[in-house]
Amino acid sequence: MNTFLSSLRLRVILIALIALLPAWAMMLFSISRQRAIIESDVMKESLRTAELAASNEEQAIEGIRQVLTILDIFFHTNLMTPRECSGFLKQVAGKFGHYANLGAVNRRGDVLCSAHPEQDTLNVADSPWFQRAIQSKQSAAGDYQIARVTAKPVLMVARPGISFEDRVQTVLFAAIDLE
Repeated sequence: MNTFLSSLRLRVILIALIALLPAWAMMLFSISRQRAIIESDVMKESLRTAELAASNEEQAIEGIRQVLTILDIFFHTNLMTPRECSGFLKQVAGKFGHYANLGAVNRRGDVLCSAHPEQDTLNVADSPWFQRAIQSKQSAAGDYQIARVTAKPVLMVARPGISFEDRVQTVLFAAIDLE
């Protein structure tokens, strides 16, 4: 009598499968746990990288504010024509590769001079960075934007030039090249 369930071969295979079942379960549990640990490590490393990038960006923006402060002092102590001003800013921007543009704007938003003189006819009164600098009378950063003349992605940083009467006379700006 040779039935399918009474076969010795089948019984041995079933016993072996039943004996291996706990080992497979442990292996699947271990793989699942290792995956969770790896995902957690990747998330932690991503967070550390993002924090480092934010810290570097904050330091870069602080450096740009310092450059704008120096330019503000320079502009208020040296009377220059718009052409001379644009030439000077072009030289400064050329020394530092991360500036897409540098410039000065009057309190109405008209560009007085810039490292890209073709921008000298623009009005930036509608720009968030300009409005923030005028309203707060402090350095201000804009949002990510595409530059009007260069068509490059930039981050705008502005610093108002305050008169002795506590009025904004000019706004100096730096367009940081994000490429």
